[in-house]
Amino acid sequence: IISHPLFCSSSTRLRIGKYLIFTGYGKNNINMTIKSLMMYHPLLLSMIMMMTVGVCAKRQFYLEIGWKEASPDGYSRPVLAVNGTIPGPLLSFYSGEEVEITVFNNMVSNGTTIHWHGISQYSFPSMDGVLGVTQCNIPPQTSYVYSFTTYEWGTFWYHSHTATQYTDGLSGPIIVHRSSGEIYSDFYDFDVVLFFQDWYHNISSDLVKYYMSPKSGGSEPNPDSALLNGFGQYNCSLAQEGKCEDQNNNNKNRYKLNVFPGFRYRLRIINGAAFAHMNFSIDGHMLDVIEADGTDTVMYSVKSLNVNIAQRYSVIMRAEEKIDNYWIRMNITTSDLQPGWKEQITPWVLGILHYDGASEDEPTTKLSCDPVLDSLSLSPYVPIPAPEPTLELNLTVSFAIPPDSETQYAYLAMKSFEVPKSPILYSVLNNQPIDPSSQVIILPKRGEVVQITLMNYDNGEHPFHLHGHNFSVLGKSSSSARDNEGGCIVKEVNDLYVPIFHKNNPIRRDTETVYGCGKTIFRFIVDNPGTWFFHCHMEWHLEAGLALVFVELPQEIPTILPDDLVCLSPYNSTRISIK
Repeated sequence: IISHPLFCSSSTRLRIGKYLIFTGYGKNNINMTIKSLMMYHPLLLSMIMMMTVGVCAKRQFYLEIGWKEASPDGYSRPVLAVNGTIPGPLLSFYSGEEVEITVFNNMVSNGTTIHWHGISQYSFPSMDGVLGVTQCNIPPQTSYVYSFTTYEWGTFWYHSHTATQYTDGLSGPIIVHRSSGEIYSDFYDFDVVLFFQDWYHNISSDLVKYYMSPKSGGSEPNPDSALLNGFGQYNCSLAQEGKCEDQNNNNKNRYKLNVFPGFRYRLRIINGAAFAHMNFSIDGHMLDVIEADGTDTVMYSVKSLNVNIAQRYSVIMRAEEKIDNYWIRMNITTSDLQPGWKEQITPWVLGILHYDGASEDEPTTKLSCDPVLDSLSLSPYVPIPAPEPTLELNLTVSFAIPPDSETQYAYLAMKSFEVPKSPILYSVLNNQPIDPSSQVIILPKRGEVVQITLMNYDNGEHPFHLHGHNFSVLGKSSSSARDNEGGCIVKEVNDLYVPIFHKNNPIRRDTETVYGCGKTIFRFIVDNPGTWFFHCHMEWHLEAGLALVFVELPQEIPTILPDDLVCLSPYNSTRISIK
C-alpha cells in the first residue's frame, strides 16, 4: 500500500505517491515492495517516482464492522474485524482535506462508535465518536457517516469507543500527511506502519464481566499474547486443546519488513493495546525519534522506546547494517501484569527486519535496549513555551469498593464515571440537565490555561488521554514509599515534588503516563468548543469509571448535530454479545 494517496476514494487498492507503506496485516495480505513493483509494474513504478500528488477536496472511506473467526496468534477465536482484517485498514489523507468515513455496523445485536484518536475535531465535536459523550451508538445493520476536516498531521489511530470493543480487534492506523510537505521528508525514503495490539483469547465482554465482579478482586485480565500488524506468536502448550493451530509451538507467524541496504525508513509505531505498555526496539539499529502523538520533534536518537497505551511515535531507521535478518521486538512491560503471567501468556511479539539479499533464516541477533527514550527529553520541532496557568485542577486517581457493592470501581477526582443514556453533547446543546451519573467539568472561558495535576493513589501506572487537545507535559514523578500492604501513601503522593522540564518548549501530546504513586502535570488552552473525554486508556479501568468530561466553551459549541443517528434502546447500551 502506498501511503500518499492520489485517488480520493478508499476503494482504490493501489495508492500512488512518494513513499511506500508496508502493511502486511495477517496471513493473507500482500507485502508490496519496490522489487515486486519493478517485476510486475515497471511503468507504474516510474510514474510513482515522478508524480506530484495533490490534495483532494474530499477523501472518502468505507469501514464495515463485523465478527469473524480468526487466529492471528495461532489461537482461534471470534474477532471484531474492520473490512475483514485486524487491525483495520490504514486511513491516509492530507491535512486540510475534508474526510468522509462511512461506517457500516454489520453486527446483529450490538451498537458501535468509532473514535479518531488524536484528531482534535476543531469545529466538529459531534464527530469525536464517543458513546454517551458525543453520540449514541450506531445501531446494527446501520450506516453512519463521520465527516470532518483536520489541520493536524502525524500518526493517529481509530478504535471503537463503545464498551471494550477495540479489545476484540476493532481498531486501525491513521496517517495525516502535512499538505505543505513533511518536515523530515528529506530524511527518509519509505513510510511504514507498525501497529501493536495486546491480544486476549476470551471475548472482552466476558472479561469485563469478570473484572467488574467480586471474583476478580480488582485484578485486571492479563492478555494472552501480542500482535504486530496482525501477526502474533502464542505458546500453544498453554492453550485449550484443539483451539491452537501451532500445536508444535513453531511460532513462525511473524510480520516481516523487507528493507533495502542504504535506504531510510520512517517507522510509525502505534500502541493500540487495551492493557499493555510495551517496549519497542530493532536489534542492532539506532532509532531517531521525529514525532510523538502528532507533534513533530527535534530528532532524538535512542535504541528503544517505551510506548504506553494509545501513544504513537515516528522514528527513522537506517538500513545501514550488515545484510542479515534482525529481530523487531515489541515486549509487554510485565510489571503491569497480574501475578501468574509467566504460566499464562506469551508477553512479546517478534517481527523480522529482512535485508534484501539476506537468507530466509530466522534472526539470531541479541536484544539491546539502551539508551531508552525519556519522553520528557523530547522537544517539539516548532517551539511553543508553556503558557502560565490561570486555572489549576488537582485530579486524584483511586480505586475502591463502594459501601453498597462488592465490586471495585475506579475514581477520578473522587467520582466514578458512568456512560449516560443521553450524550452529554446533546444535553448541552439542548439546554437539558446532564445525567448526574457522569462527571463533567465546565470550562466557560476562552483562553483559560488549565493546569492538570494528576495525583495517582494507585500503585499502578495509568496512560491518560485527553480528547480535543494536545497538552504540554510539564513533568512527572513518583514516590517509592508504600504502606504495609504495598499501597501508596496518600500524603507522600500529595507532597511529591515534580521537577518541571523544558518549560520553554515542553513536549506536546494527547496521551501521557502518570506513574504508580506519582504525579503528572500538564497544561492546555481552552480554545476548542465541545464535550471532551478525559480518561485512562486502559480499557478495564475506563469500564470501571476512570474518566470525566470537560464541557468546553458550551456557548460556542457548533449547533449542527447529525440527524441520521437515533438513540435507540438497547443499542445505546454498553453491553456486548456476539451474533
